[in-house]
Amino acid sequence: ISPSQFKSKNSLLQKWLSEFETIALPKNSIAFEITEHSLVHDHFKVREILNNIRSKGIDIAIDDFGVGYSSLSYLQQLNLDILKIDHSFIDKLTEDMRSYGLCKGIVTIAKELNLLIVAEGVETRAQHKLITELGCHYGQGYLYGKPMSGEEFAHKYITQ
Repeated sequence: ISPSQFKSKNSLLQKWLSEFETIALPKNSIAFEITEHSLVHDHFKVREILNNIRSKGIDIAIDDFGVGYSSLSYLQQLNLDILKIDHSFIDKLTEDMRSYGLCKGIVTIAKELNLLIVAEGVETRAQHKLITELGCHYGQGYLYGKPMSGEEFAHKYITQ
């Protein structure tokens, strides 16, 4: 969902939340990802919407953390559950000590705030080893699997 749809009263988001309530999934079985960029405009309205989403038992993840308009105040002001470290830090993790240091700092901050940590863009075993050593809870990237349609996913993982 785009930032403009996110803020619209008759948005796809509102329809989706209504559907979520009728399905009655267990709490925390779905996470809503919002990019840092979406937090920049009308911060108070965004916080209100995110609190509404979270009150329904949906986790809130901040996506692409560390790029664009990063602000530690968002981590303090918003009720988040998951922090996703942007792939641009993970890309250079094995060869650039600055990327490693930034990842280490982000992980430390996230742990202090009791957030789950996801490293995006993990493509090599060496990156996987480092994110595990740093304390990331999850990795996401081509090392684990490439994007696929719902049908492909169901065939590969559900029908077996």
